[in-house]
Amino acid sequence: PALWEVPAVYAACARELEGSLVRPGEAGHENRPGVIIAHDFLGVGEYPRQVARRLATAGYAVLVADFYGRGRRPADVEEANRFAMEVRAGPVGTREAMTAAYEYLRRSPGVAPEQIAIIGYSVGGVAALELARAGAELTAVIGLWPILDSTRATDATPIRAEVLVVVGALDPLTPEARVDAFRAELERESTPHRIEVLPGVAHAFTVPAVGTDVSTGFAYDAAAEAPAWRAVDALLQRVAPAAH
Repeated sequence: PALWEVPAVYAACARELEGSLVRPGEAGHENRPGVIIAHDFLGVGEYPRQVARRLATAGYAVLVADFYGRGRRPADVEEANRFAMEVRAGPVGTREAMTAAYEYLRRSPGVAPEQIAIIGYSVGGVAALELARAGAELTAVIGLWPILDSTRATDATPIRAEVLVVVGALDPLTPEARVDAFRAELERESTPHRIEVLPGVAHAFTVPAVGTDVSTGFAYDAAAEAPAWRAVDALLQRVAPAAH
């Protein structure tokens, strides 16, 4: 089906942000559930847009959220790492940027405001968790190879949405101890969750462009990607089914 894709410009903390809104081209009579994509360290690039198109084809209204700032697109890996470290060091600013993205999608025509989920990749996992901890009413919080930084700021709200995390056991950015600490946090807060740790799988396992050399810590794995997406699709269809 044809898709409708436009820039999404919004603001937080006196700074402009520019993401991308992707949705089915045909206008339906009912509001569609929404999904926010929180990008990896490379920013609002082609990969998160591909994910957005995949979900929009399935019937969702999808916002690729920007939390770096309008015009701040990493020129290389070094700059991407610097931008990502700023996000990890500044949870309040990240939370505000993601809340602005959430409000933008909620107010978008044809979107069911009470049916919004979020998917975060890598540093986008931090962004997704910060939105949930800001008290946003989400149907699901999904992390695919997410960084699981825990801010535990005094104003953080316990996560109430259902959480799904799929991470590789060989992911250098999300070691086993961090996964265990995150699981313990969710259990303390009685947050419904499912955490899958995939043996022999590295960071960025859903991105073909990173290559397949697991020894680098970053490697595509088709055998891991397929069941991860099945788990994502099943959760989204259960908490906010899209009409095809």
